[in-house]
Amino acid sequence: MMGRPAYFPDSVSYLRGGSFAVTYVADRLSPPPPVVVQSGRDRAGGQVEAEVPAGEARGARSIAYSIAAYLLSWPALSMGLLAVVQAAIIAAQLALFSRLIELRSRWRFVGAVAVLALASPVAIFANYAMPDVFAATGILAVAMLAIARNRFSSAARWGLMLLLAISATVHASHMPLLGALALFALLGELLRSHREGVRLILALAGVLGAPLLLGALITVTSSWVGFGEASLAAKRFPLTLARSIEDGPARWYLQEECKRPSYAICEVFGTDLPETVPAFLWEPDGITVRATPSQLDRIRAEEQEILLRAAERYPSAQASSMFENSMRQLVQIGFGDNYIDQRIARDRSGDISLQRVPAPGGQAALHLLGWATLLSTALALIALLLFVRRLDHDRRVVLALVVLGLLLNAVICAVFSGVTDRYQARVVWLLPLLALFFLPSSKRGLLGKTLRSRASGQHRTIDQPEAAPATTNGSPDR
Repeated sequence: MMGRPAYFPDSVSYLRGGSFAVTYVADRLSPPPPVVVQSGRDRAGGQVEAEVPAGEARGARSIAYSIAAYLLSWPALSMGLLAVVQAAIIAAQLALFSRLIELRSRWRFVGAVAVLALASPVAIFANYAMPDVFAATGILAVAMLAIARNRFSSAARWGLMLLLAISATVHASHMPLLGALALFALLGELLRSHREGVRLILALAGVLGAPLLLGALITVTSSWVGFGEASLAAKRFPLTLARSIEDGPARWYLQEECKRPSYAICEVFGTDLPETVPAFLWEPDGITVRATPSQLDRIRAEEQEILLRAAERYPSAQASSMFENSMRQLVQIGFGDNYIDQRIARDRSGDISLQRVPAPGGQAALHLLGWATLLSTALALIALLLFVRRLDHDRRVVLALVVLGLLLNAVICAVFSGVTDRYQARVVWLLPLLALFFLPSSKRGLLGKTLRSRASGQHRTIDQPEAAPATTNGSPDR
């Protein structure tokens, strides 16, 4: 839109984390010569900051996405190449999806993609220097693999499985989202299949489970190498605790417990706890500034116990806030966190940060896109509901998994992080996508006769032509 990606403050965190990770590995492969420091000061008399070991980091995000963001920020720290790669991944997935559902008209595909780009968030999130767009690619990948895993060529199937693994790895919220969605896909296949379908269920479990296990292995291995902690959420920021403190239950519980300090959080704040997520985490008096690395580790370790105790003491308030936040997140869609008037800049000390630059017309364009998104989403939802009975079974499976993915996304983000307009905007474009690709629907089935003959084991891949009809005495077999 402005010739550069849209940024968020976390974009800089990913870039810094990637730089640290790459340097960390490079130093161990080729250690630099030792530097002698006297009295903690350099020759100019300035204070020398010792390198903070990885295990002493205050917090971290996805190591995999951080490394990718850093490597794709070359050569000018613009992260423009990262946006190009994200857009290419989405384009490839949409092209594969169109072939899967046999969208034969090339012009219809081009028109549908053009509408998506102009009236949905897909383009802005592809251009966003954040991993948010991979929530949608992961949901769509689960749906595609669930209905047509046997119809893909080997290259397409492995590519889609790799995309699912990447989608699960790049953000902490994606693994529970895609894992839960895969379980629902397996449950649906289990309820639909009979005994002779056990092989299909096991195959689906492998196709969906292997990428998620790979994503988990990458995450655990990278956290162990980087932080000495084998975890799916190493050095995570205690967002769930912050959410419960803002909603009330955890704050009320800690105000009582901190009268006789037994938790690390009591050492930092006492009974005077911040009342909002930003104040608890990010502001100058938040834990990321006030707490020591060891205190932050203890806060992470004690987070689950505090949340459970608070829920036991205030069950109705906790349940009410979780439901209310989830419903708010489900309908809160916007682009307030997409900073198109920012760029990555390096100061004299070499540190990187966001710098405001002129963006004439940028905010107006985002505002217009926001209204277009709401309109296209509403129209798509209405159309899909009106025509759902005309959809064949496989289209209904895709629609059900996408809708379930949107619901899970809202609940997971609202409960474990917070209500933010970008969380739902990152996935809501899947509804216009399905409406544009599915309607009007054909009665003959999403995958023709191929998937209807799965029980007989007859399949063909996308790259294989359909066999010609059998003939008898030179006439078509009727």
